[in-house]
Amino acid sequence: PPRPEPAERPAPRPRAVSRFPRLRRLPLQPVRNDSFLFPRRRPTMLREALFAKIHYAVVTECTVEYTGSIVIDQDLLDATGMAVNEKVLIGDCENGNRFETYVLPGDRGTGVIGINGAAARLSGIGHRVIILAFCRLTPDELARHRPKVIICDANNRIAETIEYDPPANV
Repeated sequence: PPRPEPAERPAPRPRAVSRFPRLRRLPLQPVRNDSFLFPRRRPTMLREALFAKIHYAVVTECTVEYTGSIVIDQDLLDATGMAVNEKVLIGDCENGNRFETYVLPGDRGTGVIGINGAAARLSGIGHRVIILAFCRLTPDELARHRPKVIICDANNRIAETIEYDPPANV
């Protein structure tokens, strides 16, 4: 019987031109399953909690022409454990403004609470403020953490010191 003529083959597809001709593809490497030799720790979730609070401090100075920060009497910093350059949240009790800045130390025993920079426009001399510092803790640390709270008198002296109890539901 006669052989049928072969059908025409389609033209080969042109090869894609790489935008990166000098790079060559590397073969995939097999994944090693050696987790039994090198166990990995699960990442620990951190919870943000109150570290310390200075309650009802009276603003004694506001300086707009400054790069920013809050100056706090060194006695108050020592009593709460707040550190120089630590980020703090400040709530103004007179007008409801809240803002964040960092701590600078003031002269010990002077009762100074000075708000500097742009934040000085959000508060005023004589305003009562609440200064809050926060920390990030593991669940184990949170179960034992006791935030320190200082309540100030009208001269920014320590009127009362409180330590909150650790949370019961951690």
